[in-house]
Amino acid sequence: MKKINRTVIIFAVAVTTAFSAYSQDSIMADADEEPIDIELARMPVRRPNHPVPTIVTLRGEEAIARFADLAVVEDPRKDDESKRVIVTGTAAQRALQSQRTQRKQTQEEIDANIEKYLAEARAKAPKHETYRPFGNVTRRIHDEEKMTQEQLLASFDAKHRLGATVYKPKSAPSMVEKNSIYLYFEVPTGGRPGPMRIKVQYYADDRLDTQAVEFQINGEKYRITPAHLDTRKNGKYVSEWFDMELSGENEALVEAMGFANYVRVKFIGKSCNHVKDMTRDQVADLRRAYFLKKNFK
Repeated sequence: MKKINRTVIIFAVAVTTAFSAYSQDSIMADADEEPIDIELARMPVRRPNHPVPTIVTLRGEEAIARFADLAVVEDPRKDDESKRVIVTGTAAQRALQSQRTQRKQTQEEIDANIEKYLAEARAKAPKHETYRPFGNVTRRIHDEEKMTQEQLLASFDAKHRLGATVYKPKSAPSMVEKNSIYLYFEVPTGGRPGPMRIKVQYYADDRLDTQAVEFQINGEKYRITPAHLDTRKNGKYVSEWFDMELSGENEALVEAMGFANYVRVKFIGKSCNHVKDMTRDQVADLRRAYFLKKNFK
């Protein structure tokens, strides 16, 4: 019995020793082999029967072998053609530049080309048609037409001087450092109102040297030319103004202002122009001046 137990113990020790040696050999063998460099990340499944997104990162020779077929191979002929096109274009530009250098344009030819370009630009420019009311449309009746003389006088200042009284709108500025356009007239003592007068004031940081003023009223254009222009400089700002009588051909402008729906003013200067739209109150003052003088008693 003791022999049998001893035999069993010896057999067990031998088996254990052999298994231990095999395990060490396998570990050493695994250590000698190059490990596979693959990273695998799995995201949790949010819904049943939904594919699991998997991210696989490949490195080393396996990645090179995997994506070798996807490499882009450029056609060498394509580079030659592009170079040929670039060379051809450069040669053409040089030839054109040489041709321009050899043939110098005279000043007359340059001016003719500029005039030709401007004529083509004007022909292609959009045409802005002015507003013209239809013939069958009833003319707009403004409140000023139905006002009495007392109601109209409430918007004017009566300044008495020797032998006459001057009626100016209360909105007329007392200084020239302000943009303004208004009508006024004077009434001799015991007489009838004299001609309508207009005062135009322009105040800005750029000098116009106003040569004329064009009014666009209800689609019609009226132009006045001042006989004398006064100017005053205040720092970097410049005031330009003139005061003139509207008689003869300019009386049509007064009547147009009396029935104006809108008024656009264009200051025509020596080197540039300035365009502005008069406000509703300014246009209303023009109408009030017209009807006050017309119905003055």
